[in-house]
Amino acid sequence: MTITIVLALFVFGVSSALAKKYVVNVQNYSFSPSTLEGVSIGDTIRWVWVSGTHTTTSTTIPEGAPTWNSAISSTVPSFEYVVTTSGTYNYKCTPHASMGMTGSFTVTSSLSVGEKQAKVFSIYPNPARDYININLEGNNGKAADVYLVNSAGRAVYHDRFAAQSTRGIDVSSLPDGTYLVRVAKGYNNGVQKVEVIH
Repeated sequence: MTITIVLALFVFGVSSALAKKYVVNVQNYSFSPSTLEGVSIGDTIRWVWVSGTHTTTSTTIPEGAPTWNSAISSTVPSFEYVVTTSGTYNYKCTPHASMGMTGSFTVTSSLSVGEKQAKVFSIYPNPARDYININLEGNNGKAADVYLVNSAGRAVYHDRFAAQSTRGIDVSSLPDGTYLVRVAKGYNNGVQKVEVIH
Protein backbone atom coordinates (compact mmCIF):
# COMPACT_ATOMS: atom_id res chain seq x y z
CA MET A 1 0.00 0.00 0.00
CA THR A 2 2.78 2.44 0.96
CA ILE A 3 4.70 1.71 -2.26
CA THR A 4 1.54 2.40 -4.27
CA ILE A 5 1.01 5.74 -2.51
CA VAL A 6 4.64 6.79 -3.02
CA LEU A 7 4.48 5.81 -6.70
CA ALA A 8 1.21 7.69 -7.14
CA LEU A 9 2.67 10.81 -5.55
CA PHE A 10 5.72 10.51 -7.79
CA VAL A 11 3.63 10.18 -10.94
CA PHE A 12 1.01 12.84 -10.16
CA GLY A 13 3.54 15.25 -8.66
CA VAL A 14 5.50 15.47 -11.88
CA SER A 15 4.55 17.92 -14.56
CA SER A 16 6.20 18.97 -17.77
CA ALA A 17 9.49 20.75 -17.90
CA LEU A 18 11.47 22.74 -20.35
CA ALA A 19 14.69 20.88 -21.06
CA LYS A 20 17.49 23.12 -19.82
CA LYS A 21 21.07 23.55 -20.90
CA TYR A 22 23.63 24.24 -18.18
CA VAL A 23 26.93 25.85 -19.23
CA VAL A 24 30.16 25.09 -17.38
CA ASN A 25 33.14 27.29 -18.31
CA VAL A 26 36.45 25.44 -18.53
CA GLN A 27 39.60 27.43 -17.84
CA ASN A 28 42.95 27.02 -16.18
CA TYR A 29 42.49 24.83 -13.10
CA SER A 30 38.73 25.34 -12.67
CA PHE A 31 35.25 24.44 -13.83
CA SER A 32 32.84 27.33 -13.31
CA PRO A 33 30.42 26.63 -11.77
CA SER A 34 32.01 23.55 -10.25
CA THR A 35 28.71 22.23 -8.86
CA LEU A 36 25.18 22.18 -10.26
CA GLU A 37 22.00 21.14 -8.47
CA GLY A 38 18.43 20.67 -9.61
CA VAL A 39 19.35 19.21 -12.98
CA SER A 40 16.56 17.08 -14.48
CA ILE A 41 16.54 14.05 -16.76
CA GLY A 42 16.69 15.31 -20.33
CA ASP A 43 18.71 18.42 -19.44
CA THR A 44 22.08 19.04 -21.09
CA ILE A 45 25.41 19.89 -19.46
CA ARG A 46 27.65 21.86 -21.84
CA TRP A 47 31.32 22.41 -21.05
CA VAL A 48 32.75 25.45 -22.89
CA TRP A 49 36.46 26.19 -23.37
CA VAL A 50 37.77 29.51 -22.05
CA SER A 51 41.51 28.87 -21.78
CA GLY A 52 44.11 26.13 -21.40
CA THR A 53 44.01 22.48 -22.45
CA HIS A 54 41.69 20.30 -20.38
CA THR A 55 39.29 17.38 -20.33
CA THR A 56 35.89 16.71 -18.87
CA THR A 57 36.04 13.09 -17.71
CA SER A 58 33.44 11.25 -15.64
CA THR A 59 34.70 9.64 -12.43
CA THR A 60 31.77 8.39 -10.31
CA ILE A 61 28.30 8.49 -11.85
CA PRO A 62 24.96 6.72 -11.25
CA GLU A 63 24.63 3.10 -12.34
CA GLY A 64 23.35 2.87 -15.91
CA ALA A 65 24.42 6.38 -16.91
CA PRO A 66 26.85 6.61 -19.84
CA THR A 67 30.42 7.65 -19.04
CA TRP A 68 32.15 10.46 -20.92
CA ASN A 69 35.69 11.66 -21.65
CA SER A 70 36.24 14.64 -23.93
CA ALA A 71 39.04 17.09 -24.53
CA ILE A 72 38.15 20.75 -23.98
CA SER A 73 40.59 23.01 -25.80
CA SER A 74 40.87 25.60 -28.55
CA THR A 75 40.43 22.78 -31.10
CA VAL A 76 37.57 21.08 -29.17
CA PRO A 77 35.80 24.14 -27.72
CA SER A 78 32.77 22.40 -26.23
CA PHE A 79 31.21 19.08 -25.22
CA GLU A 80 27.58 18.27 -24.41
CA TYR A 81 26.16 15.51 -22.22
CA VAL A 82 22.42 14.76 -22.06
CA VAL A 83 21.36 13.46 -18.65
CA THR A 84 19.40 10.18 -18.66
CA THR A 85 19.65 8.95 -15.05
CA SER A 86 19.07 10.52 -11.63
CA GLY A 87 21.85 10.75 -9.06
CA THR A 88 25.15 12.53 -8.47
CA TYR A 89 27.73 12.82 -11.25
CA ASN A 90 31.38 13.58 -10.47
CA TYR A 91 33.93 14.51 -13.10
CA LYS A 92 37.46 15.86 -13.44
CA CYS A 93 39.99 17.40 -15.76
CA THR A 94 42.43 14.51 -16.11
CA PRO A 95 45.69 16.55 -16.27
CA HIS A 96 44.62 18.98 -13.54
CA ALA A 97 42.58 16.87 -11.09
CA SER A 98 45.46 16.88 -8.59
CA MET A 99 45.20 20.70 -8.61
CA GLY A 100 41.55 20.46 -7.61
CA MET A 101 39.98 20.76 -11.07
CA THR A 102 36.91 18.67 -10.38
CA GLY A 103 33.17 19.20 -10.64
CA SER A 104 29.81 17.61 -10.00
CA PHE A 105 26.12 17.89 -10.78
CA THR A 106 23.10 16.39 -9.08
CA VAL A 107 20.12 15.12 -11.05
CA THR A 108 16.76 14.91 -9.32
CA SER A 109 14.74 11.72 -9.65
CA SER A 110 11.75 13.72 -10.81
CA LEU A 111 11.45 15.81 -13.90
CA SER A 112 11.05 19.51 -13.03
CA VAL A 113 7.85 20.28 -11.18
CA GLY A 114 5.41 23.14 -11.43
CA GLU A 115 5.95 24.46 -14.95
CA LYS A 116 3.20 24.97 -17.50
CA GLN A 117 2.12 21.80 -19.33
CA ALA A 118 1.74 21.89 -23.09
CA LYS A 119 0.01 19.04 -24.90
CA VAL A 120 2.52 18.00 -27.52
CA PHE A 121 1.89 14.25 -27.76
CA SER A 122 -0.52 11.41 -27.12
CA ILE A 123 0.13 7.82 -26.04
CA TYR A 124 -1.79 4.69 -27.00
CA PRO A 125 -2.61 2.07 -25.93
CA ASN A 126 -2.49 2.88 -22.25
CA PRO A 127 -2.10 0.52 -20.45
CA ALA A 128 0.33 -1.12 -22.86
CA ARG A 129 1.52 -4.71 -23.16
CA ASP A 130 4.15 -4.96 -25.93
CA TYR A 131 4.32 -1.53 -27.58
CA ILE A 132 3.29 2.02 -26.88
CA ASN A 133 2.71 4.42 -29.73
CA ILE A 134 3.64 8.06 -29.35
CA ASN A 135 2.01 10.61 -31.62
CA LEU A 136 3.65 14.06 -31.61
CA GLU A 137 0.97 16.72 -31.93
CA GLY A 138 2.65 20.11 -31.42
CA ASN A 139 2.73 22.51 -34.33
CA ASN A 140 6.20 23.96 -33.97
CA GLY A 141 7.65 21.67 -36.65
CA LYS A 142 10.65 20.54 -34.59
CA ALA A 143 12.06 17.12 -33.84
CA ALA A 144 11.62 15.84 -30.29
CA ASP A 145 13.69 13.98 -27.73
CA VAL A 146 11.52 11.25 -26.22
CA TYR A 147 12.34 9.63 -22.86
CA LEU A 148 10.67 6.72 -21.08
CA VAL A 149 11.47 7.03 -17.36
CA ASN A 150 10.86 4.39 -14.69
CA SER A 151 9.66 5.09 -11.14
CA ALA A 152 13.27 5.29 -9.90
CA GLY A 153 13.88 8.25 -12.20
CA ARG A 154 16.03 6.32 -14.70
CA ALA A 155 15.54 6.78 -18.42
CA VAL A 156 15.02 3.27 -19.83
CA TYR A 157 14.52 4.58 -23.37
CA HIS A 158 15.65 7.68 -25.28
CA ASP A 159 15.43 8.51 -28.97
CA ARG A 160 14.89 11.49 -31.27
CA PHE A 161 11.59 11.54 -33.17
CA ALA A 162 10.92 13.47 -36.36
CA ALA A 163 8.46 16.37 -36.13
CA GLN A 164 4.75 15.52 -36.37
CA SER A 165 5.46 11.78 -36.33
CA THR A 166 4.01 8.64 -34.75
CA ARG A 167 6.33 5.86 -33.58
CA GLY A 168 6.15 2.74 -31.49
CA ILE A 169 8.36 1.88 -28.53
CA ASP A 170 8.90 -1.77 -27.63
CA VAL A 171 8.06 -2.21 -23.93
CA SER A 172 7.74 -6.00 -24.00
CA SER A 173 10.95 -6.52 -22.00
CA LEU A 174 10.18 -3.89 -19.33
CA PRO A 175 8.84 -4.89 -15.91
CA ASP A 176 5.19 -4.14 -15.19
CA GLY A 177 4.69 -0.72 -13.65
CA THR A 178 4.05 2.97 -14.12
CA TYR A 179 6.41 4.89 -16.41
CA LEU A 180 6.62 8.51 -17.46
CA VAL A 181 6.96 9.54 -21.09
CA ARG A 182 8.72 12.87 -21.43
CA VAL A 183 8.79 14.68 -24.75
CA ALA A 184 11.11 17.66 -25.15
CA LYS A 185 10.09 19.34 -28.40
CA GLY A 186 11.56 22.78 -28.94
CA TYR A 187 9.78 24.95 -26.40
CA ASN A 188 6.75 22.63 -26.22
CA ASN A 189 7.37 19.93 -23.66
CA GLY A 190 5.21 17.50 -21.77
CA VAL A 191 5.09 14.52 -19.44
CA GLN A 192 2.44 11.79 -19.32
CA LYS A 193 2.21 8.51 -17.43
CA VAL A 194 1.79 5.13 -19.05
CA GLU A 195 1.11 1.74 -17.47
CA VAL A 196 2.95 -1.34 -18.69
CA ILE A 197 1.06 -4.55 -17.88
CA HIS A 198 2.05 -7.90 -19.44
